[in-house]
Amino acid sequence: VALLRPAAVLKCPPTKSLFFFFGIAEKMVVFGTKELALAVLNVFSTCRLVLSATDTSQVTALNILYNSTNGASWNYFYPLSTFGSIWNFSQNVIDPCGQNWQGIACDQDAIECDSATVCQVYNISLPNHRLSGSLPANVFDSLGSLRVINFQYNSLFGSIPSSIDKLTMLRSLGLSYNSFSQTIPDNLFYFSSNLLNLMINNNHLHGS
Repeated sequence: VALLRPAAVLKCPPTKSLFFFFGIAEKMVVFGTKELALAVLNVFSTCRLVLSATDTSQVTALNILYNSTNGASWNYFYPLSTFGSIWNFSQNVIDPCGQNWQGIACDQDAIECDSATVCQVYNISLPNHRLSGSLPANVFDSLGSLRVINFQYNSLFGSIPSSIDKLTMLRSLGLSYNSFSQTIPDNLFYFSSNLLNLMINNNHLHGS
């Protein structure tokens, strides 16, 4: 989506602000201040509104996460306007960052991602969202930008994915109150020098 003039140099304000100013301009026309309305619109016609685009490989990874944890039966927090929208992989445009998907946070405010840099997911927080199933070994392969994972209070089982060692920027990992089993991965304790919080209690893990 673009609002362009040949010499577009201004960066648009956030979308909500644009709609606010366009609404003011519309009211100006209705109440007879047409010239001022045109002036307002003229200012914003020189800016470019760039829609954010989540990294496509990360969208694929999120789709794997969704399908492997029975995403169609997840429990969402309401109101959606406060907690974020429902994950939807069937729509024409799939942009978790720009569409404010629940539990997803990205490296920049979605509307600030520019056309040269795609948005990277840095936080997946879905505690008590009724995730059920096992996480595929490769689920984190394309999510190296993650700094926070919170899957606490769900019904996840099986092994902690081996691709956890790809998350070298991870600062907080919350897997408590699930049914993870088998041996605690050795690489869980040394793959990330940034790891500050590790919550894996109340599972069926063993090892040292």
